[in-house]
Amino acid sequence: MSTNNKYCALLTATIRPKNMVFTRRIDPKVREADYIGAIENLSQQIEYPIIFAENSGYDLSRISQTLDRCAAGRHEIIQTTEGRDFPVELGKGYGELTLIAQALRRSVLISKSLYIIKVTGRYSIMNLNDILSSLEGKGDFIVAADYTLGHRYAMSYIFICKPEFLTMYVQPLQNIINDSERRPFELILRMAIDNAVKDGCIFAKFTIKPMVEGYSGTWNAKFKNGDYNKVHMSWGKVLIEWRKLKQRIVRRRNLLWKIGYTDDTKP
Repeated sequence: MSTNNKYCALLTATIRPKNMVFTRRIDPKVREADYIGAIENLSQQIEYPIIFAENSGYDLSRISQTLDRCAAGRHEIIQTTEGRDFPVELGKGYGELTLIAQALRRSVLISKSLYIIKVTGRYSIMNLNDILSSLEGKGDFIVAADYTLGHRYAMSYIFICKPEFLTMYVQPLQNIINDSERRPFELILRMAIDNAVKDGCIFAKFTIKPMVEGYSGTWNAKFKNGDYNKVHMSWGKVLIEWRKLKQRIVRRRNLLWKIGYTDDTKP
């Protein structure tokens, strides 16, 4: 790999999510505005190349204009709808990983960078420069993330890795992802990190907690005080929304079971 940059930023995006499970922030115009705000914030923080990857086929005219204005000469847009025909029960993480694979194959900027700063594209990481500075002196790490070894999940909204970490350790685990069965992207990211460490690769734990600005796609609510794990919602509303999501999953499972049962009993 010919490396001209230490870092590039990969923003993953689905502007029109349709009926994706565990997704309440679904208005394309609202989501488009989220992405534009995140691009503007990111371009102010870093001077590294920016790759915007989108997988719903939405018109990217405004995104393109924003990138031209904020990151002229150091950006790339990759759009694809390939790999979008998967059961929505698998969740947005499954689609995101398919999109990342497309970006790895098609991006010139990634091929010229040592590390990818992967960010869920609607989120602004307000202290990204501090995080990058904290990684200096960590050695030739293959991945850095908000993860404590031995825990169940590694946070996937931002992590920093070499491209080969994704191809060697993350992508082979994609078929494990199933949000409806509590196997999200965060789980396979943890598994991938653990496997890389077992192989002798260096993992760098974030020593600075990422400060996130934005809205949860799951709950359509703003994060509290930059904490990705907390949103501005009452427990009552969380419970109601969670029950609605579970009911949708049960209805879809029952429908699929009936279809499968009918097929199995045909003469």
